[in-house]
Amino acid sequence: MKEAASNHIESILKDYHWMMNSIKILRDSMKDAGEVVTAEYGNESAMPKAQGTTSDPVYKETVWREK
Repeated sequence: MKEAASNHIESILKDYHWMMNSIKILRDSMKDAGEVVTAEYGNESAMPKAQGTTSDPVYKETVWREK
C-alpha cells in the first residue's frame, strides 16, 4: 500500500512541469474566447459588469517560475 502511494506521488511530481505548461497553453488559447461578450439589450445591459480576473494560484505559480 505504501509503495503504491509512493509511486503515485512520484508520478505527480514527475508530471508537474508538463501539467504547468499544459495549463499555460490552455489559458493562452482561451484569452480570445469571447471575454468581452456582454449583453447589449434588456435588463442585463443595465447590470454592473464584472471587473478584474479570478484568482488562479496554480497559473500564477507557473508564470512566476517561468520568469
